[in-house]
Amino acid sequence: MLNISISRASLARFGFEGMLIIVSILIAFSIDAWWGERQEDRLRAELSRSLQQDVRKSADRLETAIVTADSFIGRSTSFLESVARGKDETLATLRHNIGGAFRKIDFEPTLSAYDSAVATRKMGLVGSPALLD
Repeated sequence: MLNISISRASLARFGFEGMLIIVSILIAFSIDAWWGERQEDRLRAELSRSLQQDVRKSADRLETAIVTADSFIGRSTSFLESVARGKDETLATLRHNIGGAFRKIDFEPTLSAYDSAVATRKMGLVGSPALLD
């Protein structure tokens, strides 16, 4: 028979060391969770900036497309008014004005940040359900 004697001091020391290990693990988990949240906040801010930049670029492109469309509409309207009134115009002017009716208006939104966020599944970082819709 083996006689093992453990003193109260040894038990207290063992208990203290065990408690110290548990506290250390809990602190490590807390730091890891805090760091993960910080990284997610950074990614969310970066995504927000990128999406805002895409919206600004798209708005600029749309504004340019609207100006172009207005110009084409103006030219087409001038042609129709000239024809309706029998106004004497040069062939070059008539060609120029009628050309507005047959021109394509190009508008291509900037979607690089959105496409990237969807592809990498980071779109969920956006906290706004309305924006996600």
